[in-house]
Amino acid sequence: MVNRFIVLADYVGKVLLQIKLDKSSKAKPPNMITGDELDSIIEIRDILSSLWRVTQEVCSEKNVIIK
Repeated sequence: MVNRFIVLADYVGKVLLQIKLDKSSKAKPPNMITGDELDSIIEIRDILSSLWRVTQEVCSEKNVIIK
């Protein structure tokens, strides 16, 4: 989910800006994350992907897997 948000962050920002500029809409969009926050999310994704690979490796020791 985090990876998908990173890929679509530009589009999410455009949609939020469009909603904010639409005067007929009474909905107040949430604030878009900053560039620094996006960088932090990318670092978190990298850390989590490493942990995911380790978890997969440890769990696969119990089962036979053909690679």
